[in-house]
Amino acid sequence: MISEQTSNRHWLLQLLVHVVSSALPVMFFFYIDEGYFTFNWMSEPGAWIPFTFYTGIYLAVQFSLRATLPKRYSSWDRTFWA
Repeated sequence: MISEQTSNRHWLLQLLVHVVSSALPVMFFFYIDEGYFTFNWMSEPGAWIPFTFYTGIYLAVQFSLRATLPKRYSSWDRTFWA
């Protein structure tokens, strides 16, 4: 029971690391491009559609890199490099 909770918590933490590390660079790119160095783009509902799309693509690339990295790396190393 305890190891299952630890494993579930470990998986959720890795997912959170991937989501945050994919959303932050996309948010920076939107800060530069869409908002003209402001965060005003966040108040426009239409801007969230491409933001979600680009974040999803970035997240998919991270997961595909993590899946294709050799298994000799530990789980945390694969999370770091992806």
